[in-house]
Amino acid sequence: MMAVKKYFGKTGDNPLMHFVISYDKNVTDKENASVMTEQIAESLADKYQLITGIHEENQGGSFYHAHMIMNSVNFHNGKLYNSSPEEIAKLRDRVADVTGRTCRFYF
Repeated sequence: MMAVKKYFGKTGDNPLMHFVISYDKNVTDKENASVMTEQIAESLADKYQLITGIHEENQGGSFYHAHMIMNSVNFHNGKLYNSSPEEIAKLRDRVADVTGRTCRFYF
């Protein structure tokens, strides 16, 4: 990820974005959580380097949590990810499309 940042001269900016997706109790196995996480990540992976991980933790009715760590620099054009409410809403909508559930986001 640092190679892309160095190539575009963006090493001083926010290095990474960290998104957490907490699946509801209807997601009962890691395989299903993994498939959904990859489908969600596809909406960003064509522009940004991503690493995803899933773990099990019973927290607030959510058993599986996905973490997406994303390079903040677009590997095609060097532009920084714009974490505006509109962009976050697009990600929220993608999560809702994949999971079939209403999604909330928090900063």
